[in-house]
Amino acid sequence: MVADNPPMDLELSHRMTRFRCAMSDGKLRDTWDKAYQWRAKKFPCVVICKNVLGFLGWNAPTVSNADLISVFGKVPGTQNPGRQPLRLLNCLLSQLKVGPLEL
Repeated sequence: MVADNPPMDLELSHRMTRFRCAMSDGKLRDTWDKAYQWRAKKFPCVVICKNVLGFLGWNAPTVSNADLISVFGKVPGTQNPGRQPLRLLNCLLSQLKVGPLEL
C-alpha cells in the first residue's frame, strides 16, 4: 500500500465487494480498505512481468474455454489463477498456434 494514499470515495469505485451486510458508505469504504491493508501485509511481494507477446490488432488469437481446458484441464480463474507450471505456457501457445517461446 502507498503511504498517504487514502481510499477513494465509493462513488468512484465499481462497488463490487464481498462485504454484503448493510452498512454506511463510510463504514463500507473503511472495511474494504482494511481488507486491502491486510492483503498487503500478508502478500508484501509484488511481481512485475515483462510482456513477451502482444497482440493488439483484430487478428489476435482468441482463447476459448476449450483451449484452456485442453491445456490446464480446467478454466483457471481469471483474477487469481494461482501458480501454473511454466511448461504449460508453450502448450497454450501451441494450442493457439502462436508459439513456442524460448524459455
